[in-house]
Amino acid sequence: MLLVRNKVDDYQLRNTIFATETLEGQAQMVGDYAEQGAANGNAATAQMQALANRLRGSGIYGL
Repeated sequence: MLLVRNKVDDYQLRNTIFATETLEGQAQMVGDYAEQGAANGNAATAQMQALANRLRGSGIYGL
C-alpha cells in the first residue's frame, strides 16, 4: 500500500509531542503506533518506543 502524507499529518518532520501536534498529526501518530504494534505482535521496537514517548500523557493505549 502506498502511503502518502502531507505536511499537516507528517509529525515526523516536527519535534512535537501529542499535546502540541496538529489533529492530523495526532491521528497519524496513533495509527502508526497501532500499525507497529500489529506488525510486531506488540513487541516493543525502537520505533514504537519513539512513538510511545510522543504519545505519553495522551491517555491513548494507557500512555
